[in-house]
Amino acid sequence: MDYFFYGTLMDPALLARLVGAAAATVEPARLVGFRRVRLRGQPYPTVVPAEDGSVDGIVVGRIDAAGARRLAEYEGPSYSIRLFGVMLQDGRTRRVRVFVAPVGLASDGPWEP
Repeated sequence: MDYFFYGTLMDPALLARLVGAAAATVEPARLVGFRRVRLRGQPYPTVVPAEDGSVDGIVVGRIDAAGARRLAEYEGPSYSIRLFGVMLQDGRTRRVRVFVAPVGLASDGPWEP
């Protein structure tokens, strides 16, 4: 399973703890048509649609089922997994899983890594 991370899971130590060896397959990527914002009242980010926006992050491939379970536990019930296409540095597009909170939980404030 391939995932796109745009927030706290871009931290190499945290990522390695949750997904093990898959953390070695990190590739820079961009999610186009979205912007990264803070969750209302929380220090964590989510992405919301934005016609002229883009969010830089990383793609991590080959995450096994145990790693996927740990990721879902880490993200918690506020986030669901959505499938999106992201653009890799070489211009290719890859379909990946992205954790996204409901738009109603998003604030207007930006979130920076």
